[in-house]
Amino acid sequence: MITHTQMKMVGWRLGAATLALGWFGAGSVEAQQGPAIAYPVNSWSFTERSSTVDEGFMRGQASIIGAVGELSYMNSLAAINYQEAQRRAIDNSVAYTKAYFERRELREEFVRRYGSKPFVGEARRRMVEYYQPKKLSASQYNHDTGVITWPHILRQPQYAPLKKEIDSIFATRNWENSGSGSPTQLQVAQLVKSLAALLRENLLTMSAEQYVEAQEFLRSVDAEAKLPVIQKVEQAAAPVEFPGVVTTPVEPKPAEGAPTKTGAADGAGAGEASKDTNAANSRSENQVKLVSVQKLDI
Repeated sequence: MITHTQMKMVGWRLGAATLALGWFGAGSVEAQQGPAIAYPVNSWSFTERSSTVDEGFMRGQASIIGAVGELSYMNSLAAINYQEAQRRAIDNSVAYTKAYFERRELREEFVRRYGSKPFVGEARRRMVEYYQPKKLSASQYNHDTGVITWPHILRQPQYAPLKKEIDSIFATRNWENSGSGSPTQLQVAQLVKSLAALLRENLLTMSAEQYVEAQEFLRSVDAEAKLPVIQKVEQAAAPVEFPGVVTTPVEPKPAEGAPTKTGAADGAGAGEASKDTNAANSRSENQVKLVSVQKLDI
C-alpha cells in the first residue's frame, strides 16, 4: 500500500513535470517571436475515477500541483504576448514616422516639380512695375502750368464738374501744399475715386479699351498728386570779382582811314605807338588768361 509520503512525492514530481512543460513551451514561443497560444492540459477526465481512497488523494494532490504549474505557464504566455504587443507598437510607430516623412518628401518634390514658382528677382520687379500706375507724360501733364490734357473719353459733359475741380487743384499746387498726405492730394484722391465710379456707371457707352485707358489715366493722375511740387529758386547772376587782379583797359586800335601825321618823325612815332599797342594787347591777353585760371581754381 502506498503511504501518504509517497503520494506527496508523486504529486510533486507531476507538478515539476508540468512546470517544465510550461517552460519549454514558453521558450519555443520566444524563439518564434510570435503570439503565445495556450493549449489545455487534460491530465484527467470525468469518465475515470479513483478505485481507492489513496488514489483519490494522490489525484487531488496532482491536480492542485498541475493547476499551479498551469497558472505559471499561462502567466508566462501572457508576459510574452504583452512584450510582443509592445514590440509591434514600437514597430508601428517607427513605420508611421517613416511614412509621414516619406509622404512629406513626396509632396515637396511634387510641389517643386509641378507647383507654381514664386515671383522673385527680375520677374517680381517686372510684375511690380507692370501693376504700378504709369507716370503722366509731358503731353498729358504740364509741370510748369499744372494743366492736364484729359483723354477724349473723359472730355464728355458728365465728367466736366469733377475734372474742373481737379484742374483747379493742380493749377494752384505749390511745394507747401503738395505731396503724399497733403490736403491737395487727399482732395484729388477723393475726386478721382468719384470720377472712376461715374466712369463705371457709363461702362456701356464705351469700349473695353477706352474704359481701361480712362481708368489707367485716373490712376496716373492720383499718383501724380502724391508727388510734391519742386520749388523753383531764381537768383540773379552777380559779377564775380577776383581780388588782386587789376584789369588794364585795352586801347582801341585806330580806325581804318583815320588821319595820321606825315613825315619821318611821325613815321617813327607811329612805329613806337604800334609797339606800345601790341605790348598792351599782350598784357591784356595775359591778364584774361590769369582771370580764367583763377576761375577754374575757385
